[in-house]
Amino acid sequence: METTSPDLATLVSARRLMVTGAAGFIGAHLVAALARLGAERVVALDREPLTANPLLRGLALPTVVQELVALGGEPLTANPLLRGLALPTVVQELVALGDCAPGAIRRAVRGVDAVLHLAAVKYRPQAEPLVDIVRTNALGTAALVEACAEADVSKVVFASSLYAYGRMRGEPLDESERPAPRTVYGLSKRFGEELCGIGGGPVLRATVLRYMFVYGPGQTPKHGYPSVIVKNFLRMLGGERPLIHGDGAQVLDYVFVDDVVAATILALAPAGDSRIYNVGSGEGTAIRDVIALMRDVAGFAGEPLLAPPDATAGSSRVARIERIRGELGWAPTTDLRSGLARTLASIRQHPDWYLQGETSHVA
Repeated sequence: METTSPDLATLVSARRLMVTGAAGFIGAHLVAALARLGAERVVALDREPLTANPLLRGLALPTVVQELVALGGEPLTANPLLRGLALPTVVQELVALGDCAPGAIRRAVRGVDAVLHLAAVKYRPQAEPLVDIVRTNALGTAALVEACAEADVSKVVFASSLYAYGRMRGEPLDESERPAPRTVYGLSKRFGEELCGIGGGPVLRATVLRYMFVYGPGQTPKHGYPSVIVKNFLRMLGGERPLIHGDGAQVLDYVFVDDVVAATILALAPAGDSRIYNVGSGEGTAIRDVIALMRDVAGFAGEPLLAPPDATAGSSRVARIERIRGELGWAPTTDLRSGLARTLASIRQHPDWYLQGETSHVA
């Protein structure tokens, strides 16, 4: 039987919450949502400032307080999506999880009711050394879980990934199957899942979310992996043909960022304790069909440019979402065409933000 979804505001209102990776792609959207839903206090933990993000710029976030510490390094105000905000109750802790600074992390979690842990380094060749991935994603998560247990934090929501599964083809990904990660990033996420399950001992409650391919406004090369969607919209806006590697038959499960934020907040509910959930659309779309939709949304007539196949050739990665639908009452509400249109509108509004460098960091 499908569960009725609790009201998001009920899960957030008057609570003191921490978001790690707060200046990243999904984290920035989550911070803004928590503030709007009436959180008493949002501790935004990241190494760069939220206000550098144009998607958050100009927002009135009466429940977000900014205070610079260090899970990494810069203020929220570096994010144009957050720039110009009044953040009287959102506190920003500038901490680098990769530094594994126990004192700073313990101070940041003090007085927090629940932690939504999104901070991670994603491996990209020639961008992030493997040791940095392990330091942030594994050791940083260990330091955070330990601090949460010591501070009597009641709940941790851990953002894991489809890469924890390991496989790239076959039947839809199911939470009950045995994971076999094949990348250091996937292994670090799987390790984080186990830490959340056992590292906090009997007191700390945790929910694990395995995000599929999240897309939407604010997804830049700097704040996550270089999205096929953003890169090809930028190409089309510059008059270049979109690029497809191989035949474009790779099938991916795309889920819009607002739907992911809703799922992440719903995971605060007690019903999600000690559970793992896929967060995806539950539908697979071939890359060539995604590009066709993008061309239509952008009004671009040029045919795609075909490039040699890459590591995704022949892959099919789609999630089963019956568990989260049945237990938390969550389901995606944004169809792919609508999500692509909203992403394109954001790119047109903030082109410089999306064109920033390829350097990856905690997001």
